[in-house]
Amino acid sequence: MEAFEVLAQDHVRYGTQLLKGEAQIWWKEFVRQFERRFYPATFLDKTKLDLDNYVQDKKTVAEYEISFNQIVRFVPHVAHDEVEKARQFRQGHKPTIRHVLGAFSIIDFRSMVEQALGVEM
Repeated sequence: MEAFEVLAQDHVRYGTQLLKGEAQIWWKEFVRQFERRFYPATFLDKTKLDLDNYVQDKKTVAEYEISFNQIVRFVPHVAHDEVEKARQFRQGHKPTIRHVLGAFSIIDFRSMVEQALGVEM
């Protein structure tokens, strides 16, 4: 992975994008079973509720992004969907920032973060 300049924490995410056919099917099934075993439904439900109610409050956009990412990783259907992740991120911003972000199309999470950082300036 070093040849591709991929950060250590991104090795699995990058490597799994390269899987094809049976390997890709096996990986998705492994992740599904892993999540079912180690993340009980009650935990996932509570974390989803926490995410739905999570707001920027007095944090900067950068601080909000960090704490948002700590929560969203436990909500798989949001964490793995760039558009939904960006939508949830936008929803939790201060009203003044959220209002401006509403004028932008949601492309992906990274774009939404960059737009929010620009609005904050």
